[in-house]
Amino acid sequence: MPVGKRLILLVDDDPDDIELLDEAFSSYQPAPEIITARSGRQALDILMNRPADPLPDIIILDYNMPDMTGAEVLGALRNVERFDHTLKVIWSTSNATHYEKICKENGATHFFKKPDRMEELQALAGKLLNL
Repeated sequence: MPVGKRLILLVDDDPDDIELLDEAFSSYQPAPEIITARSGRQALDILMNRPADPLPDIIILDYNMPDMTGAEVLGALRNVERFDHTLKVIWSTSNATHYEKICKENGATHFFKKPDRMEELQALAGKLLNL
């Protein structure tokens, strides 16, 4: 497990998914600080207006959101140098390979299918903290 507290931006339009992943992260010590956004546009506003210290260590994006897909958010961040060293992860209800390909082409380091069970979600939280 990494030393020190991580800062994570979690972007998902489903409040239940946000709550469940936040709960899974809270089982790890030190628990990361979670900032949430409910849309891609809101995430970009948060990121572009955030001071350089601290920037999120990880940005977790839902793929399917009503205003922008996770891939579109990645595309918007792709040429913003201050986020070059920020891990960008997609999580989605779909495991379609073409979604994964588009996301990785736009800067995602990982693409995960959203787990169905809490144990799997806690394991995913642990993986994310170890990236």
